[in-house]
Amino acid sequence: MDAGSRGVLRIRIGSERSRKHLFAACIALLGTSGEQAGPVQAATAPALQQADVDSLYHWAYSAAFGTGAYRVGDEKVYVLKVEPRFVLPWLRGRGVTTTLRVPFTIGVQNVDLKDLTGIADLEDQLSTVTVAPGLEWQIPMRRAWVLRPYAHYGWGTQVDGSESSLIYYFGVNSRFELTSRGDSRNYLINALQYYGQVAREGSNDQFARIVTGLEGDYPLGDFVIDHRQFFFKPHIAHYWYFNGLDVKQILQPPVKLNQEFEVGLAVGIRDPEFVKQFSVDRIGVALRRSKDVEGFRIYVSSVFE
Repeated sequence: MDAGSRGVLRIRIGSERSRKHLFAACIALLGTSGEQAGPVQAATAPALQQADVDSLYHWAYSAAFGTGAYRVGDEKVYVLKVEPRFVLPWLRGRGVTTTLRVPFTIGVQNVDLKDLTGIADLEDQLSTVTVAPGLEWQIPMRRAWVLRPYAHYGWGTQVDGSESSLIYYFGVNSRFELTSRGDSRNYLINALQYYGQVAREGSNDQFARIVTGLEGDYPLGDFVIDHRQFFFKPHIAHYWYFNGLDVKQILQPPVKLNQEFEVGLAVGIRDPEFVKQFSVDRIGVALRRSKDVEGFRIYVSSVFE
C-alpha cells in the first residue's frame, strides 16, 4: 500500500495481469447471467485514444446505476455492484436502526459481451473498481412513514492504476405507505441524492437528482416457501437530474441526461432475509430509459434501499 499524489491512497493487489483476470472473470459472469442490454451494434470507430475511452463515465455512476448493462449512444457500460451491510446494534435507539454499508462495484466499458469467447478477450478492455463505505439510518417518523438518510465516502480506480478518484454520495430516501388492504401494500417513494468525485488528475464531477416512484406488494396467491408468503413487487420511478447530467461518448458529442423513467418487476418476501450480511427481499429486473441513455439492471431490494 502506498500513498499516491495529492494524498490519494492507492492500493495495489498483486500484478496487473492478476487484477485483470479477477475483474474479467466477474464481468464474464455478469454477461452470462442475463444482464445484457439486448442486441446493440458496437461502435465502428477508428482507433481510440486512451484518453477518449477513459472519459466515457466517471466513478460515481457505478454507485448510482447499480448492477446492470447500460447503453450511451453506441457505447456500453457493464456494472456489477455488491453491497454487504452490517447492523450496528449498539447505536440502536428509539426505533432508529444504524447500518454500515460497504458497496463495491466493478465496471467494463465499450465491450460487446456476445462477442467474447473467454476471459482473455476482456484483458485489454477498460475496467474500473470502486469501494465507498458509509452509514445509513432508518428512522420511523410515523406509523406509515420512514426516512433513510445516508452518507458514503470512498475511492475508485482503473484496474491498471492509471487513474483514480475520491468518490462521495449522500442523500435521504423516504417511503410512505399510501394504502393497505389485507396483505397488499402500496408505497410512495421519494429521494434527494447527490453524487460526486474528485479526480487525482483532470476535472471533478458532481450531480444531484430527485427520485419519485410508486412501489407495491401484492400476495402471489398460495405461493409459500418455508412458511413465507411470496409477493409480486412492481415499481415505477422517475429520476430528475438538477441542471442535467453530461454523459460523455467516445468520438461523439456528450449527451445531457435530464430525466429517466424506470419500470421494474420483482418477486420476493415482505421482510428482508440476511444471508451473510447481504439483505435480499426480492429479485427483479428493471428497464431504465431516457432520450439518449437506456439500461437494464438486476436488483434485490426496494427503490427505497
